[in-house]
Parts: sequence; C-alpha cells; structure tokens
Amino acid sequence: MPNEKPHTAQIEIRLFASAADKAGRRIVHVPWQAGDTIGEVANRLCSQIPAIAPIINSSRWAIDMKFVSYKAIVDFDAEVALIPPVSGG
Repeated sequence: MPNEKPHTAQIEIRLFASAADKAGRRIVHVPWQAGDTIGEVANRLCSQIPAIAPIINSSRWAIDMKFVSYKAIVDFDAEVALIPPVSGG
C-alpha cells in the first residue's frame, strides 16, 4: 500500500502456555514501527505463525507486565507477552 511505511525494526514477543506450544518456541520477533498497536502486532504475529490464530482472540496481551487492550500502543523497548487462557485444577 502506498501510505504504509516499511518495517525497519522488530520487537520481541514472549509466548506462554499453548501459544508457545503452537509456535514451537517461547520468544518470537515480529516487524514493528512507531505507533503500532497490540492489534497490529497481533495481526503480524498471526500472519507469521498461523497456528496461533485460533487462540488469539481468547488470549490476553501484556505490555511491561500489565494487561492491555488491542488499542494499546507498543513502544520499541516494551516487554510484550501473549498469554492464552489456561485451565487446570
């Protein structure tokens, strides 16, 4: 798209529980640009690792150890985590 800026950096996302299982690793890197929201990062993550897509809407996102909405802005140096629902007893 003509108005879209190229991605020049990547951010690290920590994956937990079934998200890590589906990705086959606990840390992934996705393209990032200034002003990105968690929603945009989530879309890129699902494009990069399609197996995560089925759990993305029921998962929680955290930035710097605080739960956030899809509208939250992701700073380059932020600690980002995807935490899927867990069950157990």
